[in-house]
Amino acid sequence: EHQNTQTRNVMTENELLLNEMGKMAKVGGWSLDLKTNKFTWTKQVYKIHEVDNNFVLTVDNAISFYDQPSQEIISNLLNEAIESGTPFDTDLKVITAKGNKIDIRAIGKAIRNDEGVIEHVFGTFQDITDNKKKEKELKESERKFRLLVDNTNDWEYWIDQNNEYVFISKAC
Repeated sequence: EHQNTQTRNVMTENELLLNEMGKMAKVGGWSLDLKTNKFTWTKQVYKIHEVDNNFVLTVDNAISFYDQPSQEIISNLLNEAIESGTPFDTDLKVITAKGNKIDIRAIGKAIRNDEGVIEHVFGTFQDITDNKKKEKELKESERKFRLLVDNTNDWEYWIDQNNEYVFISKAC
């Protein structure tokens, strides 16, 4: 009995830790059991989609959250994973239940039984909207910087720690 309580406490502690990490990273998991056709999400995936945990979850319902171009892509990737075990890792667009447009990263992998038959597909789902926004801002900042440096008559050059030129302005 004492060992069972300890095991439960460790599992509960691990679940709490994983949930906290999921919130911080905006990442959750999903799973599709091909024998029972049961599709599940972790709590964080529900939160990312802005639906409550009572949402009726099916593969079709999940795919309907993707924007139109992404629906075809994720459908094809999921089918390839189910049929041939091809893993996937891709960035797509989702429209949440509240109408928010977000960027996500979807990863999927297949699990085969001892006979080599694919029985399960699972993966992770991450909201990468903030990352994409920062990436876009960085590219715009770099574009402005290059425009400024390329249109000056000053000589600008940078050398890395190996004494290799990493940047030379047009004036040079």
